[in-house]
Amino acid sequence: MSISCPGCNKNIPRPGHLCHPEPRLEPCPHCGKPSLAAHLCEKKLRSVNFVCIRCGRLAETEGLLCGPLAIFPEA
Repeated sequence: MSISCPGCNKNIPRPGHLCHPEPRLEPCPHCGKPSLAAHLCEKKLRSVNFVCIRCGRLAETEGLLCGPLAIFPEA
């Protein structure tokens, strides 16, 4: 399933990062609690590797962001 972000028009392969997500509760894949797309639980925060330089969102992989920047670039 692929959806298009209404903010940046980037195709997103699965629900998760959107610049302007619809306010819809979905279970967090890390902690299982119902949450909005911007939810950051402790387990998810440990796996965050990228920040979006356009909208400020955090993600585990760069493909989920519209302007990804590695938080911990390899030396």
